[in-house]
Amino acid sequence: KKKHEKEKEGKLFFSQLLEELGESWLPYLTPRDAEFHQLWKTAYSKLLLRKADKIPQELHHIVQEIEKLL
Repeated sequence: KKKHEKEKEGKLFFSQLLEELGESWLPYLTPRDAEFHQLWKTAYSKLLLRKADKIPQELHHIVQEIEKLL
């Protein structure tokens, strides 16, 4: 896919996510928080965590563009 199409899909996904969340509050947790591991096991069992240097640069760019929408 073209870069522009991927960015458009990312923005659409993010806006759908925000709409779904509504006024819900999401906690910011890191692996240092005890609740992080419990939440990861119960709600995000398919989520894979990787070190930032292992994530493609293109994905970093898409995330940065989406964050601008906030």
